Amino acid sequence: MGIASIDIDHADNESGPHVHGSISLQSLVPAAHGGAYVETGDGDWTPGVREWLVTVCVSILVTMDAFNATVVIPLIPVCLPSGQGMACVCVCALTSQDLSSTLVQPLENTLWLNTAYLLASAASQALLAILAEGLGHGPVLLAVVVLATVGTGVCGGSSGLPGLVAGRFIQGMGGGAITSVSLLVVAETIPKTHQARFTGYVFRAQVAGTVAGPLLGALFVQHAGSIWVFYSSFVFCALGMLVVPFAVDLRGYGPGYRGVSMRTLRAGDWVGGMLVFLSLGSLVSGVSWGGTQFAWDGWQTLVPICVGAVLGVLQLVYAAVRMRTNVYNPAVLRSISVTMLHAGVFFHGVMISTHLQFLPLYLLLVQDLPATLVGLSATALTALTPFFLLLLEKTPVFTSHPRIAPWLIRAGWTIDILSAGCCVLLDEATPTTAWVFVFLVAGISHALLLPSYVVALQHVVPQYSPHRGGAHRSRKTDAPSALMAHSLLRTWGMCVAVSVGGCVFMNWVARSAGVRDGLVDHSATEMRALRPWGEDDMTVVERGVYVEGLRMLWKVFTGVAGVGGLSSVFI
Repeated sequence: MGIASIDIDHADNESGPHVHGSISLQSLVPAAHGGAYVETGDGDWTPGVREWLVTVCVSILVTMDAFNATVVIPLIPVCLPSGQGMACVCVCALTSQDLSSTLVQPLENTLWLNTAYLLASAASQALLAILAEGLGHGPVLLAVVVLATVGTGVCGGSSGLPGLVAGRFIQGMGGGAITSVSLLVVAETIPKTHQARFTGYVFRAQVAGTVAGPLLGALFVQHAGSIWVFYSSFVFCALGMLVVPFAVDLRGYGPGYRGVSMRTLRAGDWVGGMLVFLSLGSLVSGVSWGGTQFAWDGWQTLVPICVGAVLGVLQLVYAAVRMRTNVYNPAVLRSISVTMLHAGVFFHGVMISTHLQFLPLYLLLVQDLPATLVGLSATALTALTPFFLLLLEKTPVFTSHPRIAPWLIRAGWTIDILSAGCCVLLDEATPTTAWVFVFLVAGISHALLLPSYVVALQHVVPQYSPHRGGAHRSRKTDAPSALMAHSLLRTWGMCVAVSVGGCVFMNWVARSAGVRDGLVDHSATEMRALRPWGEDDMTVVERGVYVEGLRMLWKVFTGVAGVGGLSSVFI
């Protein structure tokens, strides 16, 4: 499941990228055109100014995408619209002072600030890759940077939740497309034998954005005003628009390009991409509404869930009919190892999103910490990954030996299951050293899993090429394609985790508080009913309700981590 895989075929005096499918990296686009670099000989190639410009440009853009995806995490429970813009208040997520109740919305609706971004990102990573192959990487890359800038502006100018969600959706469309198109540019520009090295630079930049997002978001929320959570992204937008014209050819594929490839556009899997987007969107909508805004047996909940399920079945049928260029190539199911590898990336996306979203929520609701300390604590979940990447870079055997990555994946899942189980024990009496230890253990698991899955996709996945007549085993797939597949699957998992986690937490909090038999109305009266003990500072009883909700959430996701660990056994 992923974006088009690019293979560089060398003739006597020319080289050109050809997009092909693979058993795991299904072909979204059947062909590309033109050459992008000249290689003087195997091992003699050295990067020039253009190659470094491309690397810097792509690194800035993927950092922006990762930053935008995580910067709003401290904002969801602690921001308040006012006449002067977004004013910061550090309060709990269900009081009348925060975004949830001020906008007369329950918490599961404010979580759509993250869900909308991730859902749009997952859709655009697939669909905009098709457009980039037909129109050229350069023009589409500049267009999606502009799109992300527009979304950032909409968020900054919004005074209510609908405007914020709309802005985040536009921002996500640009951010997801930036990731996929940027990696296609890397595959087009860098020789295949050197792509792993340059893709590693891009991956480190992506991790840096994930680390910086929660920390800077918390600083902005508490000290500069919540509006700066969105304004800060303009820095990346400006740098991107400044560098893109110098790094990529805005005419298309370069001097050899002669126009728009209508054949490529027609052959792209538009139907499959839209079915994936609509089915996933319908499912997360129904799940997020169930038991909170509407009863589980109400038509408002059942209709989107059923529609999403039907669209998912239609997607599978469509995939069986059109195997070669479909987003979901059924060939992936022919190998248990490859299927479990893809499933593991998805489940890891679920767990990393759950940790990033709900461990900070524990610090806000139960420990009652200020936003800055919450953001600083959240960096423990991802800050170890850059150091692990540096260690792997100094250990070439990790990337050259195909059987090391699966064992690191199994070790990572073992630690992740341990961390999720420890989260069940967290309560209002947990000392600081204990929850810091839990955060660090979770961070170690992600430091192991993030790079190991990327390397495993490069080594374990057999290639499938319609130009060569079917599947064949390859020692190593294209590094950019592996990273794109990893990004797409991880984004799907993160999108599902926010919606499901919010649903579990809100339903259990409502049940513990005795609100309308577990059904949370979106009215201010019902929101205040979640605090029957008064409107003063949080009491022991109130914290206890939040602890029970979070405990149930972590029990559910400990099971999810167990399933992810089970998938690693078959890799």
